[in-house]
Amino acid sequence: MPPCPPPRFSALQIIARNPELKLTDLAQILGIARSGAVLLVDALESMSLVQRLPSPTDRRAYGLALTDVGRQTLTEVTRTVCE
Repeated sequence: MPPCPPPRFSALQIIARNPELKLTDLAQILGIARSGAVLLVDALESMSLVQRLPSPTDRRAYGLALTDVGRQTLTEVTRTVCE
């Protein structure tokens, strides 16, 4: 299981619970600048935990979704946090 610092864990939880969440919305929820959210999502994407998908309602935007690896990692990390 890859290490999952609190901001990454929070981002995974938020993305998992909000299908097609936009990056700007994630930044707002986390209370960080959009540029910080871009770096966070880039890191999660490089770890194959998150993917950007074209938004069905806005051709200029992308929605965020967990990958299969991301869902599995979130389950494992959540279990560890709860223990």
